Amino acid sequence: MKAVKPKIVRTPSAPFSVEDAKIIGEELLKIAEANRVADIRLLDKKLVFAAVEADPEHPLRRFYDWDVKRAARKHWLEWTEKLIASVRIEWKIGKFTKTLPITLSAEVPRMKHGTSRQRVLTEDVLMDDPMFASAVGLRLRNIDSALAQLETLTSCRKTPQAINELLERLRAALDTYKAAIGENAA
Repeated sequence: MKAVKPKIVRTPSAPFSVEDAKIIGEELLKIAEANRVADIRLLDKKLVFAAVEADPEHPLRRFYDWDVKRAARKHWLEWTEKLIASVRIEWKIGKFTKTLPITLSAEVPRMKHGTSRQRVLTEDVLMDDPMFASAVGLRLRNIDSALAQLETLTSCRKTPQAINELLERLRAALDTYKAAIGENAA
């Protein structure tokens, strides 16, 4: 029986051309076969790198950055991205805790290969993306409107002190935010 040759397909997020993906796939299949690994996704990255590093003529060698200084910088930048993504900010309002991520997952343009999904700092998104800032502003205006309705509703009858205090704190926070926005706009 003739062995079936697998089709090598470039993944959408790959930073390589279709032709390069075929070369990469063929070489990974060879390494997997030589090491009796059934699926290239199960290959140990150390095993693959050792094969490439040991052979100066290895076809995968051209896909690596052998400039130590540049490669180290790239590694440190990727590590910094992991550092940023490893923490979160929590805001506590009364008994409620709200977790706010400091990064968002977003589609980011690549030079030649469409887009890729990456973590983006929320501050950058807020400052550079008018549509996102507009969406946040709309939600804040909705909160302000809902708070005004709650204030009107609670003024009509006796309300527990805890609710009145919560509404006062929310109003103060929104007024502080609006004043800050007004100062930044001026």
